Amino acid sequence: MLFLSFQNKILNKELEQCHDNLSKSSKAEVEANKKTEELKNQLQKAEWDISDISSLKNARILELEAQVLKPFSSVFFSPEARYHLVSNNIYFVVDCFHPNLKATRLPWNFFVQ
Repeated sequence: MLFLSFQNKILNKELEQCHDNLSKSSKAEVEANKKTEELKNQLQKAEWDISDISSLKNARILELEAQVLKPFSSVFFSPEARYHLVSNNIYFVVDCFHPNLKATRLPWNFFVQ
């Protein structure tokens, strides 16, 4: 009988330790879940910040490109500007290297179809 009571006390102690370990592990699990949620929220916030910064950067790039290209869009890409650039180069080459040739100057819209 003494052996059974001693064995009962040992088993009760082991059961208490198991309950303590279970409660500690459940507390640790709850804390880990809270920490995981906090980290997920921080990660989501960081992703939103990166997305916002990226969209602002892209908008600023488009704005700066528009500012840089605005003066050139009306001048260098029009048919008249193209004619003047080409004709000036042709006349320069003719005047410099072939002084005996005189090129007939054409109206600006001659090459435009």
